[in-house]
Amino acid sequence: MSIKHTSTISLEQGGVILSQSVEMTGTGEVNVDESIPNDSTDLEITFLIDQSAMVSLYIESDQNILIETNSGGAPTDSITIVANEPIIWTTNSVHSNPITADVTANIFVTKGSGSPANLKIRALQDVTP
Repeated sequence: MSIKHTSTISLEQGGVILSQSVEMTGTGEVNVDESIPNDSTDLEITFLIDQSAMVSLYIESDQNILIETNSGGAPTDSITIVANEPIIWTTNSVHSNPITADVTANIFVTKGSGSPANLKIRALQDVTP
């Protein structure tokens, strides 16, 4: 079964809107919708993925958070998420995938004081190599 993710980026300047969409297709998804409590340190959330099979990745939070992969103490990757500024990556991106290796031991989220954070992750992969 084919699954599609469409990423759209737009810019408005002087009443002119520029917009471009990129559609990616894969065969599997890993999704997270999680509320992160205040003052969380290394809150473990189930998220396992084969990095080499990833086709697209979308991560957003409505609060500043830190995501660490595979370990909270010695992470493979540390990804800073700024409130309401999503990270969007596809295999067509000019920048690198923020997940640089397989996630085999979940993700660990740290959140300071303030309101709880609403974390959303959408990862598309090709599970049929």
